[in-house]
Amino acid sequence: MYRPLLLFAALLCVASAGRVPRGVPALNNTCLCVPFYNCEDGQLITDGAGLLNPRFGPRDKCTDFNICCNDEQTIKKIEAKPGVDKSVMTTIKDGISELFSGGSKPSVGAGECVCVAFYLCDGGVLSKEIANQVDLRQVSSTGRCNNDNEQCCSLPRSAEPTAPLVPACNCTSRQYCSERDVQPLRLGQVACRSDEVCCSNPQVPTGGSGTGAGGIVPDTERPDYDLWKFCKSYPLSVACVRSRQITGRPTLLPAKNFDPDLDADELNKAIGRWDATDSVLIDILTRRTFEQRYLIAQAYYRKSGRNLADAISSTTRGHFDDLMVALVRNAGYYEYLAEELRDAMHRAGTDEDTVLETLISSTSEEIQIIRRHYSRLSGNPDLIADIKDDFSGDLEDILVALVNGSRDNSFRVSKTLAAEQAAALYQAGEGRLGTEEETFKYYLTHENYAQLALIFSEYEQLARESFAEALEDEFSRHVEDATLAIVEVTRNLPRFLALRLHDALWGRGPLSKDDSSLIRLIVSRAEIDLGTISEEYYTLYDRKLIDDVQLKSTGDYDTALSRLLGGN
Repeated sequence: MYRPLLLFAALLCVASAGRVPRGVPALNNTCLCVPFYNCEDGQLITDGAGLLNPRFGPRDKCTDFNICCNDEQTIKKIEAKPGVDKSVMTTIKDGISELFSGGSKPSVGAGECVCVAFYLCDGGVLSKEIANQVDLRQVSSTGRCNNDNEQCCSLPRSAEPTAPLVPACNCTSRQYCSERDVQPLRLGQVACRSDEVCCSNPQVPTGGSGTGAGGIVPDTERPDYDLWKFCKSYPLSVACVRSRQITGRPTLLPAKNFDPDLDADELNKAIGRWDATDSVLIDILTRRTFEQRYLIAQAYYRKSGRNLADAISSTTRGHFDDLMVALVRNAGYYEYLAEELRDAMHRAGTDEDTVLETLISSTSEEIQIIRRHYSRLSGNPDLIADIKDDFSGDLEDILVALVNGSRDNSFRVSKTLAAEQAAALYQAGEGRLGTEEETFKYYLTHENYAQLALIFSEYEQLARESFAEALEDEFSRHVEDATLAIVEVTRNLPRFLALRLHDALWGRGPLSKDDSSLIRLIVSRAEIDLGTISEEYYTLYDRKLIDDVQLKSTGDYDTALSRLLGGN
């Protein structure tokens, strides 16, 4: 669904430079430039967090995935503001509330919903401390958020939000700001660009033209090979799929006119003491997102006094039971992955495939979010302690490096260095008798994704074979799986997950179907890029994923999986 929207937005952006959409009044040559999803039929959509940084100016300056939105009243308010230069796109610094509501501040009542980063929302509710710090312009009246890394989080009923003091904030490239200095956006601040963070103490490179601790890193100090350039070459890389630079095609979207109390009532009727009406479970739970299902579970508990996951588990059986419970037991994507990790390492016999898949298909920032949830769920002080208990040797080294965040998060590249690194890898592998694993492990877990992609290309020119082929038979099975997976996700994450789905459906050789992996992959990716994964599956195997799922599954289990895959 999203690819046509992106193409449409780009075409509309070009077209808007020369004409005004039908039915929208022409206002000189100016417009409000916003992300395409914030403009519908020429009218602004102001809920959610996507309008924190509108830009105002001539139509031909509205580029990328932004479009001109012709809201006459808003544009007149902006035109009336002193100091706005119409000759360039100017960031509006006075806040959305003033522009859209004539100066009145938005009112957020207790129990309402604001769009915040995943790590600021614990169990669907903000803490009192955080509730007084979030940007109150991010109120969502629909229960949906526009940005991939955000979720709609309820305010605690006892919290009365107030405007806090605004700390010093500088918008700077992520590589110039340490994790502890990244600040959430707050009321009164100017929003940063999508490739920047709000930083309390940016580290300006030596010789830069910034102003020390309070300085802003100028554009001339940015890496030449930045995120945008990398994602143009590798749009499905793990570094791009969950960022704002590229949007995968999901198969599950938030339900419109969502009412958790109504859904909870329907489920309460469907779930009896000994049995449940499976069709009702399927109709509701496979058409709701993580956030919506969590709100349903809360409403169900208020009305029945029962935990929804426990109620479902006691009245359903087999893999259908596993799937339904997986849909309702967690509040969000990262918490779900953390619980899958815990189960994989705490069961009798470690499930290495699940651990590898989860950590390698996540960026360093995502792993840190999963790590925090893991500590809370497992009661252990740290994920690394469990990894060291369950793994050893090269595989332990790789996983510990990933969890420690050893990877460079910038997008700097050096072709000269990549050629030298490729030669070093060749000498460590095919160029010698036996493999020097340390060289492979270091580069694969420490270099940024853009540099890795360049290393792979340089290696393939040197060795006259693919980098993946060079890795085969060099390591033991799980270490080889890990190294090959890092290569795959660097270039194409959905392709890697399509391979994993094929393994789950058809097994490795004579092994039977892996339903736990099938459920995990479909449940976790449905809201992100399951449609894109299905396309990659068809490219790889010339078969539709939904057809193979239906072939290998039966009954209500088959129906529920097909619904999550976008089937009727």
